[in-house]
Amino acid sequence: MKLQNHTSIFSALKAIQHAWVLISAIFLLTPQMSLASDSTGWIPKKSVTIIAPSNPGGGWDQTARFIQRAVQAENLIPTSVEVINRGGAGGTIALSELVERYKGNPHKLMICGFGLSSAALMQESEYSLLSATPIARLTGEYQSIAVPANSKYQTLEQLLTDFAKNPAAISWAGGSAGGSDQIFIVQTAMAMGIPTKHVNYVAFTGGGEAAAALMGEQVTAGISGYSEFEPLVQSGRIRLLGISAEDRRLDENLPTLKDAGVDIVFQNWRGLVAPPGLTPKERAFLIETVTKATTSQSWQEALARNNWQDSFLAGDEFAEFIDTDRIKTRAVLAGMGLENSAESASIGPYFFSKIIGFAMLISAAFFTWPAIQARSVTNIRLNNPTKTDNEPTFPRLAITGLAFIIYIFVLHFSGFLIATPIFIFAMSRLIGSKAWVRDLIVAFCLTGAIYVIFEYLLKVSVP
Repeated sequence: MKLQNHTSIFSALKAIQHAWVLISAIFLLTPQMSLASDSTGWIPKKSVTIIAPSNPGGGWDQTARFIQRAVQAENLIPTSVEVINRGGAGGTIALSELVERYKGNPHKLMICGFGLSSAALMQESEYSLLSATPIARLTGEYQSIAVPANSKYQTLEQLLTDFAKNPAAISWAGGSAGGSDQIFIVQTAMAMGIPTKHVNYVAFTGGGEAAAALMGEQVTAGISGYSEFEPLVQSGRIRLLGISAEDRRLDENLPTLKDAGVDIVFQNWRGLVAPPGLTPKERAFLIETVTKATTSQSWQEALARNNWQDSFLAGDEFAEFIDTDRIKTRAVLAGMGLENSAESASIGPYFFSKIIGFAMLISAAFFTWPAIQARSVTNIRLNNPTKTDNEPTFPRLAITGLAFIIYIFVLHFSGFLIATPIFIFAMSRLIGSKAWVRDLIVAFCLTGAIYVIFEYLLKVSVP
């Protein structure tokens, strides 16, 4: 009876050990997993929609339409590709719809960027870009400063001089509140020693509306991406005074803020996200399609035409960038007094999951060692120095390691909810468990618990 009790205890300890190691590995590996690039398992069955989370005429709208042209020019999708505009609240309305209404729909994509990430923070949105499925970062673009064609300001120095003297008298038109345009001018004010509360920023729902206000001389100056203002400059309706680039490589006749004595360089970025809940093959197809589109001649011409910087970054690397950028943006907003949240800093889900993962691996070691020690002591007391079937032998450890490697690869193709319960059940068999009904229940319950933790608490989509 004592031997049976000890055996049950050892089996329970080892089951806990393996389950704990599994959870630890999931925490550590989920952010870094790279999906297979083979998209032959899935192709779109109907029209693909690219959502521009702003009104027509702005940078997000332009990016959506140029990537649409590149995909169509290369015949990368067998169905049609359309662009729709869904402006409002800095893009957070479109983001909410993408997450809630289109969850699991691989036929939807949405343009995103720095402005949307910061707007979600300022408005304390329920969702962030990490609530969606990151596909790829596409471009980087410097901010430019323009004035109406009839403005009295002929140089950037003249405008900034009056801005320093009487900040409230200079009105700045730009995109949505909390977006890249506002953050840029607020950072400029901070670099000039101007109190941020005196910055007179007029927010519009899109770049087109901001440009219209600028042309109508309703504001003193406007802020937008270089490409958005260029057609209006060529038509003579506005004049560019400066740009937030490091130097004059884009236009030797256009001064930088550094040339005007303000030490600031600022670059906006734009990318693509998809709804949450996609299968690995669906996400892989979208990543592969966008990757091919960005290497096409059509897209390269778009970059050159709009003076966009090629900042392509795909898949999990893009997700890591979003997480890091969000943490930095939260800190900047808090420093400016623009963030509504009580938190001044954020520990992103990727960083959090890694910390928990390492902590769990350490605790798993503590589970393992006492179990091994207890088995050795019991065998000595029972005067049975030989190994039993349940003892951790090298072949069994090797098989366990091989099973885990197989699980990682299978995870990419079948998804977390299918691969994980099978793996847990198989591990139970390897450690000698005979209660298959109990093991199945544990496998599904543990898988469900991990899924809930990641999807709903950490806001990180499992594969």
